[in-house]
Amino acid sequence: MRFFSKSERLEIENILLYYIKTANDLPRNENKGVKIMETFITHGIDKPSYFSDPINKKIFKILLTMHERNLLINTDFFQRFLEKNKTLERDDKNKIFERFLFNKINEHYSPLYFEHYMYTFKEHLIMDYWNFILDKQNENIWNTDDVLENSFGI
Repeated sequence: MRFFSKSERLEIENILLYYIKTANDLPRNENKGVKIMETFITHGIDKPSYFSDPINKKIFKILLTMHERNLLINTDFFQRFLEKNKTLERDDKNKIFERFLFNKINEHYSPLYFEHYMYTFKEHLIMDYWNFILDKQNENIWNTDDVLENSFGI
């Protein structure tokens, strides 16, 4: 049983990535010096595997690497970092940059609701984990003790 549609999940992923892209472009009085990737990590969103879309996974992995290297995260630095990446092929780089640059989001999106989208995304992750646990039990891979033990992780 799924509680969120794939399209809703993708829209929320895109909104979060859009927020990362635009956070450093906001006027100083609006972003108050927010370190955007630290906000994600504080919320427990610290793995590319949390994103369902393969390109979004790659984008988030690049953003985490940029954060670890203390690089400013905006469109220009993202593009430069991507161009220097030797492990990705040119087509992949183009797809990743196009998604990052032309990220399609709901026109009513506002950075003021970032926390709401962050919590909604976390709800998606929790439901994914519950579905994973239920699938393991339904397939008779896990017994009740396994289900209880893994439920505490949620």
